[in-house]
Amino acid sequence: MSYSAFRKRFAERFGTAPRDYRIRRRVERAMALLTKDRSRRMKEIAAELGYPDEYAFSAQFKKLTGISPRGFRERNS
Repeated sequence: MSYSAFRKRFAERFGTAPRDYRIRRRVERAMALLTKDRSRRMKEIAAELGYPDEYAFSAQFKKLTGISPRGFRERNS
């Protein structure tokens, strides 16, 4: 199956592009990690989720949720 066919079928099935789905799932996992273990540093969480650094992680998290990871952690502690 070609990548374009895969993208089309994926979007039909999940209602979003594969890239957007992957980002959303990463941020959902980040939310779980942020609330589960407050002692973990942002740098560690970013690395576990595959971000190149904590700044890229924070920017993408904030873009999707409207709040920084640190702000999310403070609100949900």
